[in-house]
Amino acid sequence: MLENSFALVPIGKLYFGKLDAYSECLEYGAEIYQTLFYSCPNFHVEKFLEGKAYYIHGDKGVGKTALLKHIEIIAINSNALVEYIRFKKDVDDEARNAIKRAGIPSNSFEEIIDKDVPANLGINCIAAWQVYIIKCIVNQITAKKCTFFEENREWNQLKSLIRGAYKNDDSPIKKIFPKIKHGNIKLDLGDIVELGADFEWEDCSNKIVSFSAYAKKVIDLFSRLKKKNHEQRSYILFDELELVNLQKKTYQRDIALIRDLIQAIYYINEISKTCKYQIYSIACFRNEVYRNVASVGYEINKNVQDYGVEISWQQSGGSIIDNPLIKMLTNRLINSQPRTGSNISEQEIWQAYFDEYVNINYQFQTSRNYVVDQTWGKPRDIIRLFNLIQKKFEDAQRIGNSCFESVRKVYSQESWEEFSNELSAKYTQEEIDGIKQVLVGIGTVFSLEMFTRKLEEKSMHFPTVKILHDNRLPVEILSDIYRVGIIGTDGKWKRFYFKGDEDFDCTASFVIHYPLRRFFSV
Repeated sequence: MLENSFALVPIGKLYFGKLDAYSECLEYGAEIYQTLFYSCPNFHVEKFLEGKAYYIHGDKGVGKTALLKHIEIIAINSNALVEYIRFKKDVDDEARNAIKRAGIPSNSFEEIIDKDVPANLGINCIAAWQVYIIKCIVNQITAKKCTFFEENREWNQLKSLIRGAYKNDDSPIKKIFPKIKHGNIKLDLGDIVELGADFEWEDCSNKIVSFSAYAKKVIDLFSRLKKKNHEQRSYILFDELELVNLQKKTYQRDIALIRDLIQAIYYINEISKTCKYQIYSIACFRNEVYRNVASVGYEINKNVQDYGVEISWQQSGGSIIDNPLIKMLTNRLINSQPRTGSNISEQEIWQAYFDEYVNINYQFQTSRNYVVDQTWGKPRDIIRLFNLIQKKFEDAQRIGNSCFESVRKVYSQESWEEFSNELSAKYTQEEIDGIKQVLVGIGTVFSLEMFTRKLEEKSMHFPTVKILHDNRLPVEILSDIYRVGIIGTDGKWKRFYFKGDEDFDCTASFVIHYPLRRFFSV
C-alpha cells in the first residue's frame, strides 16, 4: 500500500505518451518529454553527441525518433546549431526526384523527360546528398550569424556557390536541390567571386556548370575551411528514412536515395573528424530499410556496423520487474504524479495501479507479464495499449482485467495495421490483404501444409489471395511474417524473431502471437 499522503492521478491524467515521438514532444513540450524519456539498455547518447556514432536503426516502434528527439533537445540546450530533417515530410516526391536526377550523368540525362526518373540502383546520388548537407550547414551558420568558421577565401567561395545555386534561398531545408537542366546548373554569381582556374565551367560566360563539377568544388571547399569557434557544435539530424512499396518506381528510387544518404553522412562526418569541425550528421532508419537498401558498390553494412547502434528492448535475464519496457512504463507512471510524489518507488506505483495477477492468457499470469506478452518488445506497443485503455477509462483509478479485456479487439486490429505498414516495404497492398485473408480463421497453431492449403483454397475466392498465391511461395510468406512478429514457432519453447530467435524453422508448427489472435478470430 502507498504510504504517501497525496492522491494518485486517475488514468485519464497519466502521461502514457504518443505513438509518434515527434508528436509527443510537440504535445508535452521539451521539458516533460525529457522527464518521461527512458533510454533502451544499449543506447549511450554521448556517443552521438561526440560524433562516435552516426546511425540509429531498429524495427518500427522501438523508439528511434524518440532517441533522435532526445539528442536534439540536449544539443539545443547546449547552444549547438541543430537542423532536424524529417525525410517523409521535408523531402517530398519532387525533391526526391531532383536529388535522383542529380546523380544521372549528363549524356544520359538529356534523353530523359524531366519527371521521369529511372529506377536504376547504380545511379550515384551521394554527391547530391553531400551538397545538401553542406547547404544545411552553411545556411544554419549564416542564419544564426555565428563565427563558426574563419571568414577566409574558402568560406566566402563556399557561401557564394551555395547562394548562387539555390538563388539566395536561406532556408536550411525547404529547397532540397537547385534546378538542374540537362545535368547542369546555372549559378547566379557576382563578378567579384573567383572560383579558380580549375573550376570546370560548361559555359563560363553564362555561369553554367555540370552538377558533378559543382558538387566536387563545394565538397572540396568544405573540406578546406578553418574552424574558428572551437566550442560551437552543429548537428544535422535525419529522421523517418522509410520505404513503402506502393509503386515499384518510387520504391526503387527511395532505395537508392536512402542508400546514398547513409553513405553521404559517413563522408561528411569523415571530413568533420579530419578537420575537427565538430559537425555531426546523424540518421535513424528502420531495419527493413537497412535490409532492403541495395548497396551496389558501397560498403553500407560496414559503415552501419562501425558507426551504428541497433535499438533493442530485449531483456537479458533477470526478473520481469527489471524488464526495460516495464521500467519505461513505470517511469511514466511516476512522472505523471504531482511533484509531491517524486519519491514514490517503482513497486509502490505499480501496486497502486495494477493487480498482482490477471490470469488472462494462463494461470498465475502477473500483470507485468501480461503487459509484456501483449507487445513485440517495443515501447510503441505499450503506448498503444495504454492509450486505448485511457480513452475508455479516464476516471478510473486502477487498471484491472476489465480494462485489458475491453480493448483486446481494437488493440489487435491496430497492431495488424502496424504490421501492414511494415510489410509494405516488400509486399504490395493487395498481397498484404491476401496474407490477412489466409490467416483469418486458420487456428492458433498451424503447419506449413495447412497454410499452403489455405492459400490455395482461398485463392479461388479472393482476388488478393490469388495475387499473393501467384507471386509468392508459402515458405517465403511465412518467413517474412515470422520476421516481423506476426507468428512464432511452437515446440518445447515458443520462438519469436523479436525475442532474438532469428532463424526461421519452416518444419515447425506456427503460432500466432497473443495480441493478434482476436483480429484473426483464432
